[in-house]
Amino acid sequence: MSNSTKIPEINFQNPQRKSFEFEINSSETLLDQSRRLNFNPFRAHRISFYAIVFVVKGEGQHFIDFKQYPFQKGSVIFISKEQVQAFQEVEGFEAYILLFTEAFLERS
Repeated sequence: MSNSTKIPEINFQNPQRKSFEFEINSSETLLDQSRRLNFNPFRAHRISFYAIVFVVKGEGQHFIDFKQYPFQKGSVIFISKEQVQAFQEVEGFEAYILLFTEAFLERS
C-alpha cells in the first residue's frame, strides 16, 4: 500500500485532561481539532478510541468500515475502537460526540 492510500490513524487527543481519556465535544470543535491535526474527517480514517455521536441537526451518510449508514437529527452512531470511518460532508450538520478510550472503561 502506498502512502497516498494509507488510512490515517487518529489517536485520542484531550489536551486539558489527557490522563482522564474521556471527553464530550461538539462537531464544530472536532472539525477545528482535525484541521490542527491536518486530517480530513470526510475521508476514511481509523480511530484508536470509542465514539458515540448524537446528531442534533442535519442528515446525510456516515461510513463505518466502508459501509454506508444514513443519519438524521436524533440519530445515535456508535463507533468502536479501530474502525475506519468517515462522515459525508453536509451543510448544517451538528452533533455532540463522546470520545473515550479502553483505559477509561477499565477504570474502577
